[in-house]
Amino acid sequence: MLQEDLKNEEELKTFFDLDKDSIQFVFNLNFIGALLPTQIFARDMIGRAGCSIINVSSMNAFRPLTKIPGYSGAKVAVSNFTQWLAVHFSKVDIKVKALAPGFFLTEQNRTLLTNDDGELTERG
Repeated sequence: MLQEDLKNEEELKTFFDLDKDSIQFVFNLNFIGALLPTQIFARDMIGRAGCSIINVSSMNAFRPLTKIPGYSGAKVAVSNFTQWLAVHFSKVDIKVKALAPGFFLTEQNRTLLTNDDGELTERG
């Protein structure tokens, strides 16, 4: 057990403080967000030539970052689901692939990855 997870400062969330609903939201957004469109659109792809399904995974599925287990788990699920779909739909000539973008500095993650002076943080 990580001793840091037992030290819970008021503003710091640890593994033991993860909220089930928040994890479920992130998982549903990422995994169910790939499942449902596939169910809807793949039905019309059967019997058509040159159809492809492209899911969005993440390099996080292969090299998980700290502090985002819900996102990591969801992207692993997307990658595994894509592999399953590729086999399943190969029988009807639908290609299934996933893109796994690397890490990009965005406004959403800037404060996690860079210090005020622009230098990378330990996480960055």
